[in-house]
Amino acid sequence: MNDKLVELMARKLTGGLSPEAEKQLEALLASDEALREEAALLEECWRVSGLYAPPEFEVDGDAAWARLQQRLQAQPEVKPLWRRWLAVASVALLLVAAYFFFMPGEGAQMLTAAAHSGVLLQPLPDGSQVWLSEGSTLSYPAAFGNRREVYLSGEAYFEVAKDPAHPFVVQGHYGHVQVLGTRFDYRSRPGSGEKLLVAEGKVAYEVKGVEKRLVLVKEEAAAYDPEKGSLQKANYHPNAFYWQTGRLVFRGTPLREVLDELESLFEVGFDRREIEHLLSCRQTLSFNDHPGLEDVLKALQAHLGWKMWRDDKGIWHLSGGKCE
Repeated sequence: MNDKLVELMARKLTGGLSPEAEKQLEALLASDEALREEAALLEECWRVSGLYAPPEFEVDGDAAWARLQQRLQAQPEVKPLWRRWLAVASVALLLVAAYFFFMPGEGAQMLTAAAHSGVLLQPLPDGSQVWLSEGSTLSYPAAFGNRREVYLSGEAYFEVAKDPAHPFVVQGHYGHVQVLGTRFDYRSRPGSGEKLLVAEGKVAYEVKGVEKRLVLVKEEAAAYDPEKGSLQKANYHPNAFYWQTGRLVFRGTPLREVLDELESLFEVGFDRREIEHLLSCRQTLSFNDHPGLEDVLKALQAHLGWKMWRDDKGIWHLSGGKCE
């Protein structure tokens, strides 16, 4: 039986399926009729166990089992019927165990916090605090159970309350982060990969389908590229927390690296062809209260004396100036 299907169905049947995980389950079931039949069997096993509330749609478990028997009988080697019943019973036991593992807490429901405009500070039931960047969402249970698990789409800064007996897990689009108590920034967006920066403490970072598991400590970072399927450590930049702290600090930083950070933070591009003579110049600047991109560029212009303009595609063109 498909392991991913069992995991997603366990979450669904226990009421812990996030919106993102629900989409994954729908896509998985749409891809294979055999998986749909197995899902129907899991629902039937769960219903018989007495733990499952009535489903939103009617499941014909007998018909699904009959179809599955037909498929099994069509195979060159047919296992004894008792083995198939044993397999189904094992899955039922697995789901019962999953009920107690995934259940967020008796009577708990899933809540969703969304940062529609600006940064949103969202406290969690265990005392942890989460800052959501604009356009990001976080799904979490109204009460945590055996483990504290939340689901992130976008970017968020976490201050996790310490509780060694109950690990804190953040599920992203591609991977997940597990901690006991720490402060970190986790960015997870579909299509653009993930990035993790640890400000304090220790975290474990894993990505689905990647065997490597990274353990990060204070002032370490990691990034996942879905196109390359690569998970590796990355450069740690304190300014990555700018959206949450409102502070930007550069201390003797080469202009090349300053522009790299500005491109990442503000999602813009720079035409550097006419300022190659400046790229090694070291800059020392400090900003508070969420400075805008133009505030930073004007400060750099005052230091370097360059000219700058932005085209209709949002690219900043820089020219002239000298390194003092």
